[in-house]
Amino acid sequence: MVEETSSKSCDRTKGTLVMAVRGIGQADDSPISKSAMLLVTACAVVSKDPVYARTFQDPYAAWFAAAISDEAAERLPTLDDLAARAAFIEETERDLDGLVTHVVYRKPWITDRVRGALEAGIGQLVILGAGCDTLSLRLEKALAGVEVFEFDRTPVIDFRRRVLGQHGALAENVRLLTIDFDEDDLGTVLGANGFDRDKPAIIVAEAVVEYLTGDGVEGLFASARRMGAPDSRLIFTFLANKVYEPGKFDTLRDRLDEGGESLKFGLVPSEIEHFLDARGFRFLEMATPETIEREIVPLVGAPVGIIPGWHLVLAERHMR
Repeated sequence: MVEETSSKSCDRTKGTLVMAVRGIGQADDSPISKSAMLLVTACAVVSKDPVYARTFQDPYAAWFAAAISDEAAERLPTLDDLAARAAFIEETERDLDGLVTHVVYRKPWITDRVRGALEAGIGQLVILGAGCDTLSLRLEKALAGVEVFEFDRTPVIDFRRRVLGQHGALAENVRLLTIDFDEDDLGTVLGANGFDRDKPAIIVAEAVVEYLTGDGVEGLFASARRMGAPDSRLIFTFLANKVYEPGKFDTLRDRLDEGGESLKFGLVPSEIEHFLDARGFRFLEMATPETIEREIVPLVGAPVGIIPGWHLVLAERHMR
């Protein structure tokens, strides 16, 4: 459980563990982005905490963090200690806008919507930007008999395949596929790898839209519309346009820029229904920073960082 700690405890984390989690512990030629490293390590950290783990637990995240960074592999076990864990979370949250504890609402929200779609009978799952994501691992039983297609850039998929193979977690129903969103058509790649366009699918684009150009976003939605049979569902995240105003979200944006991961695309939340309708999707549900703080945070029982301007959306392919 996260508790108040002394400044001495906080000092023990400075310059070592915190830096590793931000990606500095990575090799220069690592195929994994700094933000992906931070996210998967955040999942591993909160899973160690008895309070946070009641809401979200990820026993697989540490596989990926340790494979990315030797320093993280060495330091993560030290966070079994409550004081060290609390100190790490406190310092990192203060400097990076809640990017550790926010996973306790981000991951369950997406997981619950995927589970709901599976329970409704949808039998195909497409995960874009799979990277170090553990969704298909955490939903392994629910995905039995479901065709899963996980996409990312070639070096990232090679890394993912290696990590999963080392842990005996390469599932027969999961295809690991490579794509360049600027060059390749998603539907074409899926069609060549066993995807059935006549059956509904769940498409998950978590932390993908934010990094695309406007043309890239249009291409993604066009591909999703073409390949998705009626009743297909789309889960995606986006940043509100206001985040790009000066003084908003500066610390995180600066760190991402330094790592070559510039945030590029934003939407106006009040216009999301029109945005989706124009691209062939019907709006179903959205989690905003305000609804998360009001409805989700009280259920956690510990401090939760709310990412400014970040939204999660569930939509459905138009019947027409």
